[in-house]
Amino acid sequence: MRYALIADIHGNLQALETVLADIDKQAVDDIVCLGDIVGYGPNPAECLKLVRERCEGLIVAGNHDIAAGGENPEFLGINPTWHDSFRWTRSRLNDAERTYLRTLPLQFELDHFVAAHGKPQPSSDDIAEARKIDFDRYNTYVFYGTKHGAPEETTELRHIHSYVKHLHAQNPTLFAAVFGHTHRPFIYSGDMILVTYPHPDQRTTLTMPRESGTVLVNVPSVGQPRDDDWRTGYALIDEKTVTLVRLVYDNMATVSALTRNQCPSNDLLRRFLIHGSNER
Repeated sequence: MRYALIADIHGNLQALETVLADIDKQAVDDIVCLGDIVGYGPNPAECLKLVRERCEGLIVAGNHDIAAGGENPEFLGINPTWHDSFRWTRSRLNDAERTYLRTLPLQFELDHFVAAHGKPQPSSDDIAEARKIDFDRYNTYVFYGTKHGAPEETTELRHIHSYVKHLHAQNPTLFAAVFGHTHRPFIYSGDMILVTYPHPDQRTTLTMPRESGTVLVNVPSVGQPRDDDWRTGYALIDEKTVTLVRLVYDNMATVSALTRNQCPSNDLLRRFLIHGSNER
């Protein structure tokens, strides 16, 4: 089985459509969404509809999805800067859409991998109970470190990698954890970390062959990259390889939609969309 992995769409319809068009050329069996379909961006309802159509139930909840679905944003650790944005997003979703977002699973296993939005981990089967007890842990950001400008493993990476190796020992066909949440993609094998670098004029791919062992995959953000590369992206995974894909899309159309749809925090969102960072 070959899967496409998408994450952190954040209501960016132009980016989502570009990614799905590229995925359609890759002969995948299914598309898995790793959460944060909505939040921030100008087209939450349209993105939710498209993801539901294309992912056929293979969707985990992101913290923005749960917040937009009606949970208290303070409970989910959402920065108060974005509370107006959450209220705006909720206003663009109907009752059925908000209910759907509230009932998405936090994590599931599928063939070769365990899928989550943030930190994958052993979880409760009861969604409501898991959200009360475990959400802070699910909501953990999983970054790689840097040393002299080069990617470096962190304690968090080693911890999750140990968990995946435990799952792999129980089920040898499962060899990966896939997640998003940081908007900063990488592939980690225990021996190396691969990351993408800005190349704004074209489509680029980064592939790690897999002969044995286990890997962690932090999937590129579809709708709001934060790794100083504004391009959209997604990942591909099968038994033999993991690939990160970055794509040019019409980000200025999304910037225009922010203004047209009167999205809160417009200036900050513009910086993410144009530069892949809020620091410029």
